[in-house]
Amino acid sequence: MLPPCRKNHYLVQCIVEEPVAAYFSTKQTCRRTLMNADKSFCSPAVPKIAVVAAPQNYVTTSGEPIEKDAIDILVKVLSMRRLHRTSPASGLFNLAAAVLLPGTIPHQLAGISPGVLEQTIRIGHPDGIAEVRVCLDNAGTAISSLGMDRTARRIIKGKLYVSAL
Repeated sequence: MLPPCRKNHYLVQCIVEEPVAAYFSTKQTCRRTLMNADKSFCSPAVPKIAVVAAPQNYVTTSGEPIEKDAIDILVKVLSMRRLHRTSPASGLFNLAAAVLLPGTIPHQLAGISPGVLEQTIRIGHPDGIAEVRVCLDNAGTAISSLGMDRTARRIIKGKLYVSAL
């Protein structure tokens, strides 16, 4: 069963196929003017739009309950003109960085204490929780590193022959 927001085709259409996506396609230099940014974008993957919220209790798409204390921020991402079933890694990195940088909306939503220079940001997404490690520079104004662990799935099985050196 799809989560309620995935079934809201009107909401997705309003965000992805109408003014929001058109406006941001001009900002990403896909189109030079808003007049040229009609429904034909550079790619259906551009732009990716994230909707963020403060932590709250929710149930994942697989039925697992997530408590608000287990996450720092919530996100739903529109990608390829539909709601992403989790969140693209590129979006997770950007969001985690924004959570730790003072003055950003994600920082305010997450309620991170001032002066924190390093933290693992727990991002709640429709299918669970992703953790991204973020480190700021000593001034706390720029990202010095980001990282996350990911599981891998087998995409090929075979043999590799390497000649002796």
